[in-house]
Amino acid sequence: MAIVLTIIPLAPNIVIAEPKITPQLYADFVNLNKITPKSSVIWTWWDYGTAIEFLANRATFHDGQSQIYPKTYFIATSYSDSNPEIAYNTISAISNIGNTGIEKLLKEKNTPQEIRDKIFEGKFNAPLKRPTYFAFTGDEIGKFGWINYFGTWDFKKKKGIFEPIGQLGDCKKKSEDTVFCGLNEINIKKMYLKTPSLKLNINTLAIYKDKKLTIKSLDSDGLYIDVVYLKNSKINVYILQKQPFYSMFNQMYILRDYDPKYFNLLYDNFPTMVLYEVNKEPKELSK
Repeated sequence: MAIVLTIIPLAPNIVIAEPKITPQLYADFVNLNKITPKSSVIWTWWDYGTAIEFLANRATFHDGQSQIYPKTYFIATSYSDSNPEIAYNTISAISNIGNTGIEKLLKEKNTPQEIRDKIFEGKFNAPLKRPTYFAFTGDEIGKFGWINYFGTWDFKKKKGIFEPIGQLGDCKKKSEDTVFCGLNEINIKKMYLKTPSLKLNINTLAIYKDKKLTIKSLDSDGLYIDVVYLKNSKINVYILQKQPFYSMFNQMYILRDYDPKYFNLLYDNFPTMVLYEVNKEPKELSK
């Protein structure tokens, strides 16, 4: 966190999540109505749940009227966990037993952690009854620290891991090996990030360009960085710690890296919205 706070002020254009719907996101929510069946239900964080219900005419698992229920925790886990099977099992369980089933388990003297473990293990899995879609939106980058805090909740310590994702804007490619974000230089070949006052090693560098993901890793301490090439030669750079780097949020949303056994990429308008179809049941993939 200290590193992120040191680097970000040196970038001229910082992307900050704003509590409003941009024209681009508005259009994507309307587009949900065209690309998903009428009986669909959308799995996403609660902030824009009501907007999706209104603009897309689609049901959601989570909206601004329901964030105090166990669904808030379980949706957060699907963002923060690093295992796609756990994310899928969570979606399947909430789809099939919902809050009513969780309340019944609590009355049967199951502890919250026991319920969580059973859901993660797939004890309540069943084929999805309705078409289900996992949606990620750009505002969630700024909100990820708190989503991750809830999603990594330790029932014994009674706290989670607050790990925000730092984002640098106005980044440009200067050569095959260097990207500049304001006064910050990222050297892809030598794996370092250099500021006017610091030179920091990069442990893992993920480069997403032309729908292809390349990952470079060193066996050393250092930062985890995503370099994402957008349209019109624009580049976004994200600075992470290890746990958020391997989270489903970073892997599926920012890097578009997913397990086709559980999910299918349906719509990619990054960074505004990325949408996955959740498989009705896990697919058997050919080796």
